[in-house]
Amino acid sequence: MLGRSPQFYGTVSVVLLLVVAVGLIVYAFGSDAWAAQRRPGSTAIRISNDEFSQKFSVSYFTKRLTLHIREAGGVGAASNQAQTLIDVCDQLVEETFLLRFGGELVEMPTDAEVDTKIAARLGLPTPTPVPSPDASASPTTSEPIASPAGSEPTLSPTASTDLSDRFKQEYERSGLSESEYKDMIRAEVLREKVLAKFKAEIPASVESVHYRQILVGRQTEADDLKGEIQRGGDFVALAKQKSLDSATKDKGGDVGFAPRGLLAKAEEDALFPLAVNQVTTFAGDVGCPPAPLTGVAGSPTLVLQVTEKVPDRPIDDDKKSAIAETSLRNWLNQKRLGDEQHQAFKIVNEMDPVSGDADKRDYALKRAYTQTP
Repeated sequence: MLGRSPQFYGTVSVVLLLVVAVGLIVYAFGSDAWAAQRRPGSTAIRISNDEFSQKFSVSYFTKRLTLHIREAGGVGAASNQAQTLIDVCDQLVEETFLLRFGGELVEMPTDAEVDTKIAARLGLPTPTPVPSPDASASPTTSEPIASPAGSEPTLSPTASTDLSDRFKQEYERSGLSESEYKDMIRAEVLREKVLAKFKAEIPASVESVHYRQILVGRQTEADDLKGEIQRGGDFVALAKQKSLDSATKDKGGDVGFAPRGLLAKAEEDALFPLAVNQVTTFAGDVGCPPAPLTGVAGSPTLVLQVTEKVPDRPIDDDKKSAIAETSLRNWLNQKRLGDEQHQAFKIVNEMDPVSGDADKRDYALKRAYTQTP
């Protein structure tokens, strides 16, 4: 040992370094392979507080993403992958809150209502419920047999068989289980009921403002425009020149009348206190409905100016559905943020186009967009 040359020890050191390097490479590849193997079952979205937790796996998210693209009309119609991720994330969060809290507003959908909705989606005739027989009723009576108290009408055998066969084909094609597919449809029916309730509660007339806006990319730009307008600048000309909003740009920023309840609450709170011709800037949730519950949408910056105020203006019929949508979104956000009965929820969104897990996003996008024509 003492007679070995420095060259020998140098060679041994190099060999050891190579062994360590190879070990690290093998470990890295092994870790990546292990992570890839576990990825389908890992968390895509988690909605939780101390009382409740709902997890959607990457595998489930991918199936819903595929279904969303298919129902949107295919890959061409859903070419904006980031927006498609946002839409599916928001839909899953909305469904979770509706199924958990929707019963506070309306009656939960019955199985028959869910079956009717499924039949409509599959292009089948609306199933005709058959009342459950009443054992106490006389078999000779010519009157329809009423369902016993608390029972639910069932479908006729033929309709039930047709629906069952087609439904099985549909949920198997989607990759979802029967219960997962029915929960999705139940939330859809529940959404329609809640929207109908909110729409029925809209008054005939409310306070309204006529306003215009300039959409810009940065707060500093909005502040500069606000100052220019306050010094006598022409809002209409500046909107045509500077606004990024293609819907109102050519109209000098004119949006029209907005009744209370149409806009996101934060935008409404900034807009309605303004006096006629007063100008302000706003950055936050805008539009109808407001930004997604997952908070992944960007917040635009606006320069706003009120041109007319009417204390009690009739609500246009074409705005009522939009007002109901905003009411629903405000209610969902209230549940997300918590109230006297429920704790606030934390939403972990690994599919966020900006801040989520890139590997999980790529897994879902690659499979959804290649499986859908």
